[in-house]
Amino acid sequence: MSPDEKSYPIVSFASDHSLLVVFGGAVSRDLHYNVLKLFKLLQSAPHAATRNIHPAYVSVLVSFDPVTAPPKAFELYIRSLLDQLALVTITSPRLV
Repeated sequence: MSPDEKSYPIVSFASDHSLLVVFGGAVSRDLHYNVLKLFKLLQSAPHAATRNIHPAYVSVLVSFDPVTAPPKAFELYIRSLLDQLALVTITSPRLV
């Protein structure tokens, strides 16, 4: 892999109380489904330290309480959820 290539997903600290998970460098339906899957996992198995979940097109920003969970421990929690993405199914959008 060249230095310019990135391996996704990328998990990085956006601040002292938030983690950013990026699934890719361009918008696509498959990448957005990964965002939806992580969002679904975060809602279905909430960590006590989770404060806010901000899904976007190809990323999810997760705010957490660093007093309740040390940042590295919260990162491990997020990474464990990423390992479960293949198990999550996304239902078709409903028509209104």
